[in-house]
Amino acid sequence: MEETNSKKSIDVQEVLSLGYIYLLILGIIHNAIYFNLVDVNYLEHSSVLDVLISPISVITSSLKSSMTFLAIILISVIYVKVLIPLLVRLRRNKKKYQSGKHLKKINGLEAFSKNSYALLFIIALFILGYFLGFGYGRGMKNKTQIAENTIENTHKIEFINGKTLNAKVLGKNSLSVFYIEKGDKKVSISPIDGNVLKIQKLQNKD
Repeated sequence: MEETNSKKSIDVQEVLSLGYIYLLILGIIHNAIYFNLVDVNYLEHSSVLDVLISPISVITSSLKSSMTFLAIILISVIYVKVLIPLLVRLRRNKKKYQSGKHLKKINGLEAFSKNSYALLFIIALFILGYFLGFGYGRGMKNKTQIAENTIENTHKIEFINGKTLNAKVLGKNSLSVFYIEKGDKKVSISPIDGNVLKIQKLQNKD
Protein backbone atom coordinates (compact mmCIF):
# COMPACT_ATOMS: atom_id res chain seq x y z
CA MET A 1 0.00 0.00 0.00
CA GLU A 2 2.82 2.39 0.87
CA GLU A 3 4.53 1.69 -2.44
CA THR A 4 1.30 2.41 -4.32
CA ASN A 5 0.75 5.71 -2.52
CA SER A 6 4.37 6.68 -3.12
CA LYS A 7 4.00 5.89 -6.81
CA LYS A 8 0.91 8.10 -7.06
CA SER A 9 2.68 10.90 -5.23
CA ILE A 10 5.68 10.68 -7.57
CA ASP A 11 3.32 10.74 -10.58
CA VAL A 12 1.65 13.93 -9.34
CA GLN A 13 5.02 15.56 -8.72
CA GLU A 14 6.21 14.56 -12.17
CA VAL A 15 3.07 15.97 -13.81
CA LEU A 16 3.43 19.25 -11.91
CA SER A 17 7.14 19.50 -12.77
CA LEU A 18 6.61 18.71 -16.43
CA GLY A 19 3.62 21.06 -16.49
CA TYR A 20 5.69 23.95 -15.18
CA ILE A 21 8.49 23.27 -17.67
CA TYR A 22 5.91 23.13 -20.46
CA LEU A 23 4.37 26.46 -19.38
CA LEU A 24 7.84 27.98 -19.00
CA ILE A 25 8.76 27.07 -22.58
CA LEU A 26 5.43 28.41 -23.86
CA GLY A 27 5.90 31.63 -21.87
CA ILE A 28 9.31 32.17 -23.46
CA ILE A 29 7.96 31.41 -26.95
CA HIS A 30 4.99 33.74 -26.38
CA ASN A 31 7.23 36.65 -25.41
CA ALA A 32 9.62 35.92 -28.26
CA ILE A 33 6.78 36.03 -30.80
CA TYR A 34 5.04 39.03 -29.23
CA PHE A 35 8.12 41.24 -28.97
CA ASN A 36 9.91 40.07 -32.13
CA LEU A 37 6.95 41.27 -34.18
CA VAL A 38 7.83 44.82 -33.07
CA ASP A 39 11.59 44.23 -33.49
CA VAL A 40 12.46 43.78 -29.80
CA ASN A 41 14.63 40.99 -28.38
CA TYR A 42 12.86 40.42 -25.08
CA LEU A 43 15.43 38.04 -23.59
CA GLU A 44 18.20 40.63 -23.93
CA HIS A 45 16.31 42.89 -21.54
CA SER A 46 15.08 40.27 -19.07
CA SER A 47 16.42 38.73 -15.88
CA VAL A 48 16.37 35.03 -15.03
CA LEU A 49 13.43 35.70 -12.71
CA ASP A 50 11.49 37.36 -15.55
CA VAL A 51 11.97 34.23 -17.64
CA LEU A 52 10.94 31.91 -14.80
CA ILE A 53 7.71 33.78 -14.13
CA SER A 54 6.92 34.48 -17.80
CA PRO A 55 3.96 32.03 -17.94
CA ILE A 56 2.33 33.66 -14.91
CA SER A 57 2.99 37.13 -16.36
CA VAL A 58 1.25 36.18 -19.59
CA ILE A 59 -1.76 34.60 -17.87
CA THR A 60 -2.24 37.52 -15.44
CA SER A 61 -1.39 40.30 -17.91
CA SER A 62 -5.07 41.30 -18.08
CA LEU A 63 -8.48 40.19 -16.88
CA LYS A 64 -9.29 39.03 -20.41
CA SER A 65 -6.15 36.90 -20.52
CA SER A 66 -6.86 35.31 -17.12
CA MET A 67 -10.51 34.59 -17.97
CA THR A 68 -9.52 33.07 -21.33
CA PHE A 69 -7.01 30.77 -19.64
CA LEU A 70 -9.58 29.60 -17.07
CA ALA A 71 -12.13 29.12 -19.86
CA ILE A 72 -9.66 26.89 -21.72
CA ILE A 73 -9.26 24.66 -18.65
CA LEU A 74 -13.04 24.48 -18.21
CA ILE A 75 -13.67 23.73 -21.89
CA SER A 76 -11.03 20.99 -21.82
CA VAL A 77 -12.69 19.32 -18.82
CA ILE A 78 -16.15 19.57 -20.40
CA TYR A 79 -14.88 18.19 -23.71
CA VAL A 80 -13.14 15.13 -22.26
CA LYS A 81 -15.39 14.33 -19.29
CA VAL A 82 -18.82 15.40 -20.58
CA LEU A 83 -19.04 15.75 -24.37
CA ILE A 84 -17.07 12.63 -25.35
CA PRO A 85 -18.96 10.31 -22.92
CA LEU A 86 -22.24 11.85 -24.11
CA LEU A 87 -21.30 11.22 -27.73
CA VAL A 88 -20.39 7.62 -26.90
CA ARG A 89 -23.73 7.01 -25.16
CA LEU A 90 -25.73 8.48 -28.02
CA ARG A 91 -23.92 6.50 -30.72
CA ARG A 92 -23.98 3.17 -28.90
CA ASN A 93 -27.74 3.08 -29.44
CA LYS A 94 -27.34 3.26 -33.22
CA LYS A 95 -27.17 0.02 -35.18
CA LYS A 96 -24.08 0.84 -37.25
CA TYR A 97 -22.02 1.36 -34.09
CA GLN A 98 -22.71 -2.14 -32.80
CA SER A 99 -19.90 -3.80 -34.78
CA GLY A 100 -16.90 -3.32 -37.04
CA LYS A 101 -14.80 -0.17 -37.35
CA HIS A 102 -17.57 2.03 -35.91
CA LEU A 103 -17.63 -0.01 -32.71
CA LYS A 104 -13.83 0.22 -32.46
CA LYS A 105 -14.04 3.98 -32.88
CA ILE A 106 -16.63 4.30 -30.11
CA ASN A 107 -14.60 2.03 -27.81
CA GLY A 108 -11.53 4.12 -28.55
CA LEU A 109 -13.33 7.34 -27.65
CA GLU A 110 -14.63 5.80 -24.44
CA ALA A 111 -11.16 4.59 -23.46
CA PHE A 112 -9.73 8.03 -24.26
CA SER A 113 -12.22 9.81 -22.00
CA LYS A 114 -11.43 7.42 -19.14
CA ASN A 115 -7.65 7.70 -19.55
CA SER A 116 -6.23 9.85 -16.75
CA TYR A 117 -3.73 11.43 -19.14
CA ALA A 118 -6.28 12.27 -21.85
CA LEU A 119 -7.47 15.38 -20.04
CA LEU A 120 -3.89 16.55 -19.48
CA PHE A 121 -3.18 16.06 -23.19
CA ILE A 122 -6.21 18.11 -24.26
CA ILE A 123 -5.42 20.87 -21.75
CA ALA A 124 -1.81 20.99 -22.97
CA LEU A 125 -3.02 21.23 -26.58
CA PHE A 126 -5.46 24.04 -25.82
CA ILE A 127 -2.88 25.92 -23.75
CA LEU A 128 -0.41 25.68 -26.63
CA GLY A 129 -2.94 27.42 -28.87
CA TYR A 130 -3.59 29.99 -26.16
CA PHE A 131 0.05 31.04 -25.73
CA LEU A 132 0.93 31.01 -29.43
CA GLY A 133 -2.31 32.65 -30.56
CA PHE A 134 -2.25 35.28 -27.83
CA GLY A 135 1.37 36.19 -28.54
CA TYR A 136 0.93 36.37 -32.31
CA GLY A 137 -2.43 38.14 -32.17
CA ARG A 138 -1.33 40.89 -29.77
CA GLY A 139 2.02 41.25 -31.53
CA MET A 140 0.42 41.67 -34.96
CA LYS A 141 -2.07 44.17 -33.55
CA ASN A 142 0.77 46.32 -32.20
CA LYS A 143 2.76 45.95 -35.43
CA THR A 144 -0.24 47.05 -37.51
CA GLN A 145 -1.00 50.01 -35.25
CA ILE A 146 2.63 51.16 -35.43
CA ALA A 147 2.67 50.88 -39.23
CA GLU A 148 -0.65 52.72 -39.58
CA ASN A 149 0.18 55.26 -36.85
CA THR A 150 -2.96 54.40 -34.87
CA ILE A 151 -1.24 53.77 -31.53
CA GLU A 152 -3.22 55.01 -28.54
CA ASN A 153 -1.42 56.03 -25.35
CA THR A 154 -2.16 53.76 -22.40
CA HIS A 155 0.21 54.95 -19.67
CA LYS A 156 1.94 58.00 -18.25
CA ILE A 157 5.62 57.34 -17.51
CA GLU A 158 7.47 59.58 -15.07
CA PHE A 159 11.27 59.47 -14.98
CA ILE A 160 13.55 60.32 -12.07
CA ASN A 161 15.09 63.23 -14.03
CA GLY A 162 11.67 64.90 -14.17
CA LYS A 163 10.78 63.93 -17.73
CA THR A 164 7.19 62.79 -18.26
CA LEU A 165 5.63 61.20 -21.33
CA ASN A 166 2.46 59.47 -22.45
CA ALA A 167 2.92 56.27 -24.41
CA LYS A 168 1.54 52.84 -25.09
CA VAL A 169 3.27 50.37 -22.77
CA LEU A 170 3.76 47.09 -24.65
CA GLY A 171 5.13 45.32 -21.59
CA LYS A 172 7.46 45.55 -18.64
CA ASN A 173 9.49 43.29 -16.40
CA SER A 174 11.83 43.68 -13.44
CA LEU A 175 14.51 45.37 -15.57
CA SER A 176 12.84 47.32 -18.36
CA VAL A 177 9.70 48.96 -19.65
CA PHE A 178 8.86 48.61 -23.34
CA TYR A 179 6.82 51.45 -24.83
CA ILE A 180 6.12 53.43 -27.97
CA GLU A 181 5.03 57.04 -28.25
CA LYS A 182 2.29 58.04 -30.67
CA GLY A 183 3.83 58.81 -34.07
CA ASP A 184 7.03 56.80 -33.46
CA LYS A 185 7.96 53.78 -35.57
CA LYS A 186 10.38 52.20 -33.10
CA VAL A 187 9.74 50.73 -29.67
CA SER A 188 11.68 52.40 -26.84
CA ILE A 189 13.20 50.39 -24.00
CA SER A 190 14.02 52.12 -20.71
CA PRO A 191 15.67 50.52 -17.68
CA ILE A 192 13.46 50.80 -14.61
CA ASP A 193 16.01 50.78 -11.78
CA GLY A 194 17.41 54.29 -11.16
CA ASN A 195 15.52 55.68 -14.14
CA VAL A 196 11.73 55.28 -13.99
CA LEU A 197 9.91 56.87 -11.05
CA LYS A 198 6.32 55.84 -11.81
CA ILE A 199 4.19 54.19 -14.48
CA GLN A 200 0.54 55.20 -14.26
CA LYS A 201 -2.31 53.80 -16.36
CA LEU A 202 -4.28 56.49 -18.19
CA GLN A 203 -8.04 56.58 -17.78
CA ASN A 204 -10.14 55.63 -20.78
CA LYS A 205 -11.63 58.57 -22.60
CA ASP A 206 -15.03 56.86 -22.85
